[in-house]
Amino acid sequence: MDRRHFLQSSIQIFLSSVALSACSTHVPSSRKSGKGNILIGIHKSSHSSTVRILNLDTRSHQDFEVPIPLPHSIMFNPANNRELYIFEFLGGAVILNLESGKFRSIENDKGFLFGGHAVLSPESGTAWCSEMHPDKATVIRARSLSDLSLVSGSGASIEGGHHVVKLPNTNTIVTGGFSPNSSERFLTFFDTKERRVIQHTKIDHFAGHLLPISSDEVVGVANAFTMPKGTAKSLFTMVRNNQHPATVRKELNLNEPAPLFYANTKGDYRAFWDESKTKNFQFGFGLDLISSKDGTYLSGHLGSSTIIAWRRFEIIKIISVPSPTGILATTDGTQFLVLSEGALKIYSTSSFEQEDEIRYDKNISLLSRYV
Repeated sequence: MDRRHFLQSSIQIFLSSVALSACSTHVPSSRKSGKGNILIGIHKSSHSSTVRILNLDTRSHQDFEVPIPLPHSIMFNPANNRELYIFEFLGGAVILNLESGKFRSIENDKGFLFGGHAVLSPESGTAWCSEMHPDKATVIRARSLSDLSLVSGSGASIEGGHHVVKLPNTNTIVTGGFSPNSSERFLTFFDTKERRVIQHTKIDHFAGHLLPISSDEVVGVANAFTMPKGTAKSLFTMVRNNQHPATVRKELNLNEPAPLFYANTKGDYRAFWDESKTKNFQFGFGLDLISSKDGTYLSGHLGSSTIIAWRRFEIIKIISVPSPTGILATTDGTQFLVLSEGALKIYSTSSFEQEDEIRYDKNISLLSRYV
């Protein structure tokens, strides 16, 4: 199997191609007029995909072709409004210039592959990237924001997980990981300016995607994920052998119900869900914030075909959506989008009723915010 075929298969098998890319990596601040622009990844071939910037008000769009078959996350460079950073899961990365349409492909080094997510910190000129190695634990490594070259020095690498987010108005990033050859699961709060761990909290489940809800708090979707034999190498082997996705999900316990969790920089932690309806919590993957004022947010559960609206720890609505993947609130906060079976289903944030739909095809691989 060639590298591109492996990457395409691995993304489809492990956590689905959009499982974490749909998570908001920031807390929305001021709401501008209009619904705003979004980013869509459209798979074209085993070697390329289209990145589309779509205006939700006019439905006009601009397309760019990049040499990544299934983008896992796309993010706007806050230090340069002409650049997008595009990451594969278990693959490489691309820096795309929107003015020229030209791109720079970034390959990883010494057996590492990009894990699919990053936090871009323009104040320090650093990108904190999730990265995986078949013989080592998943790590978050510091890279230069200009070209994604590795940054050296103390505190330039921490043990981490697939997803990494930044707490708003701070220098703190948060990641969830696991210890190799053990059942330990944890969340790490890390100060990127001082290069030190603020809080290391043991948790009950594997941390999937994370969502900041304040300057010192996160919520996340947990997975009853079990690393085969406790090592990343066995996971890589399983993916490279191209086992059927249903088989892999069963072996990794991805379809087993698991709760959401809350944690903060002080070390507080709690898991929460509706224990009487655990069937609604199968394969948690996506999160986005609706309102920072009252703590309203959404969680998505691929295995259950449900979107759950929360106010802090209280369920306020359960919505049935076929195979939901990406979740994203509009800029003005009046609606949210769900990527479901090739369509962008549009819901009201007040009534939680579907109001519109943009139909594409099943080649859409992700949904992300363009700020």
